Amino acid sequence: MTNVRDNTLGILINKGDGTFPTSTTYTIGQNPTDVMAVDLNSDNRSDLVVAYAYNRSISVLFNNGNMTFGTAMNYTVGPSPSFILSADFNNDKKPDLAVCNQGNSSISVLLNNGNGIFGAKIDYATGRSPGSMAIGDFNKDGNIDLAVVNSGQNTISVLINKGKAVFSSAVSYNVDKVPSSISAADFNHDGNIDLVVANSGSNSIIVLFGDKNGVFASRATYKTNSYPDNVLSGDWNNDGKVDLVVTNGKSNNVVVFQNICKK
Repeated sequence: MTNVRDNTLGILINKGDGTFPTSTTYTIGQNPTDVMAVDLNSDNRSDLVVAYAYNRSISVLFNNGNMTFGTAMNYTVGPSPSFILSADFNNDKKPDLAVCNQGNSSISVLLNNGNGIFGAKIDYATGRSPGSMAIGDFNKDGNIDLAVVNSGQNTISVLINKGKAVFSSAVSYNVDKVPSSISAADFNHDGNIDLVVANSGSNSIIVLFGDKNGVFASRATYKTNSYPDNVLSGDWNNDGKVDLVVTNGKSNNVVVFQNICKK
């Protein structure tokens, strides 16, 4: 977990019974805002990537294998990075990184050179204040594409991967007020990836249905409780259909949407 006020990263060790009795703290850069775990150097250990709100950088900390992490390696991204995501964007079987930069309405893509070392960033324009991302092969060409939530513009941006991690210019779709979170899955069992967006300012989620070309032309809107700030997709009842769970920040509860589509 990131601790913004004291500029540290806290790691809680799972005892094996679902409890976390011990923790280790690492001092990192100023104002850490997001952290993710992924094996970056193919040693079967989960490494850490951290973003910092007021810097133009992210840090990579390699897992030493004894529940400790090495010294942070820093990489330049855009201003005010807020969200990190990992996927193999250039099909070399190595996890790359994408970072939302709220300060200049862009994302940065960093390619893994093979041992967890990353090349220089490549930037792509999005809408205002990008704050969350989702991935999927939206147009079924074998390349991982990106969808980005733009909370300052009430839109999402879809960037199609043309191959070798080269992305097309963003295509914008209007959503509702203050979109804050996005997830991707095939919700209607047509074989195409769909998107769902949580809209904090309108107490709603919107499902955008994709076609085989990565176009999201139709949609459905569902009401939530107050200030939905995160949406996750998964088959919560093991019926083979992708359901949704939404956290509502101001009503302090969670809403589960069960998928009732016909398979």
